[in-house]
Amino acid sequence: MSYTNSGFDKRLRNLFLAFASLTPPPPPPPQPPAGAYVWLDGETLVGSDGASIASWTNSGSGPNALSVAPAYPEPTIQDNFGGTGKRGAAFDGTQVLAWVGTLDFALTPGITVCGVLLSASAPGGTLISSFQTRDWGMFYDADELGVFTTVSVFSDAVFPNAELYGFEMQQPRDLSDVPRFWKNGTTSAGAGSSFIGSVEDSPLSTALGLYVAGGFGWTGAIGDFLIYKRQFDAADRAAWAAYIADKYGL
Repeated sequence: MSYTNSGFDKRLRNLFLAFASLTPPPPPPPQPPAGAYVWLDGETLVGSDGASIASWTNSGSGPNALSVAPAYPEPTIQDNFGGTGKRGAAFDGTQVLAWVGTLDFALTPGITVCGVLLSASAPGGTLISSFQTRDWGMFYDADELGVFTTVSVFSDAVFPNAELYGFEMQQPRDLSDVPRFWKNGTTSAGAGSSFIGSVEDSPLSTALGLYVAGGFGWTGAIGDFLIYKRQFDAADRAAWAAYIADKYGL
């Protein structure tokens, strides 16, 4: 007896053809480089557009960024951040989230700070600041990003207001190298001269969106903000570039 044209054979063949025609699932989206100490991702913010942010969950290994209300008002959720359909956190120059005595950069060989911003800030707006043995932080100044420790270091003027961009800043621990800036993962945006001695010790406090002692507020919106306890290598930079290209089209 032949089973070539049997009903069982036809059903088996049809089942095989059905499986063969299935479209494989798409690969997972790219992720930022592994090992972030701080990763504030706008997509993790819970609430409606315009709602206050009392806490921004840290998807890295460090603590969450918290509201310090009533001393300072809270930033707000912004939907369709930069026209990307993604969610971000909006700061108006008076609003802040903070880590109080918890971000620890002791004995790090260097740091990398990166993120995706849409700035609307006046010159001098402080993106992040930390008070330790000395002040340390990053600021926005007339189309530039900068770093301050014992001196101020500026990028080239390639980070204008009203433009969505991904930035990357690497800073060494000492005078063996200089801070370097990148825009959208690939374009070097200049370098300066400074050192990271002020972030070797455990901080008293660290603020996002405002100078840690008050004032010099930054205006704009943040989609992603990450800090690493290392300087990126080529593989890290490639992963960061792939992440912001996929998520934001940068």
